[in-house]
Amino acid sequence: MEKMFRQIWINPLDQCYQKNIWRNERNQQIKEYQLTTVTYGTKAAAFLAMMTLKQLATHERLNYKNSVAVEA
Repeated sequence: MEKMFRQIWINPLDQCYQKNIWRNERNQQIKEYQLTTVTYGTKAAAFLAMMTLKQLATHERLNYKNSVAVEA
């Protein structure tokens, strides 16, 4: 399940709100990493995953008619 979240890309305009800072040693410069996908374990992750699946089903309903019937 958690691998699914790494497949959901965050809009580039919103990526600035998901950042990690890191350094291996106290004397090293801090590096900043901007996350580009949904992070497993955050409060919004489950909601974002379900909304992504619903949006995909809505968007592709004409191409995959048998599959969309399951979503309804």
